[in-house]
Amino acid sequence: MDYNKMKWFFKCPVCGEWEETQWIKRNCLYECPNIKKIYYPPSPLEQIDAYVDTKHYPKEIEEAVIKLKGRICSAPNCRNHYTLLIHKVPLSKGGTTSVENLIPVCYEHAITFNEDEYNLSYIFQYFKNA
Repeated sequence: MDYNKMKWFFKCPVCGEWEETQWIKRNCLYECPNIKKIYYPPSPLEQIDAYVDTKHYPKEIEEAVIKLKGRICSAPNCRNHYTLLIHKVPLSKGGTTSVENLIPVCYEHAITFNEDEYNLSYIFQYFKNA
């Protein structure tokens, strides 16, 4: 993944408006365009609905998801350790690559269902609190 091109979308901590920056520049100081105060963009852990503009997630987002949601697969009755993160709401249905929308799943569940199938109502009820 080319992190030089990835964008980070977040709510300005000063005015609350959505802003964007390059992922690799997310630790730089910025000036709020509305209020003219200086701030650092929030991290993935500080703002769980902030997102990157790709399907692929940086390590920092994965670490935040695991810190908040644990290392166990989110599939019902599964106790396996996660292998990867999937989008609870697929990108094709308006989901984002954010801490809020990513859930840990094991290899078995990752290959059993594609992301669209995770939105089936009988499965989604288990994930809504993940």
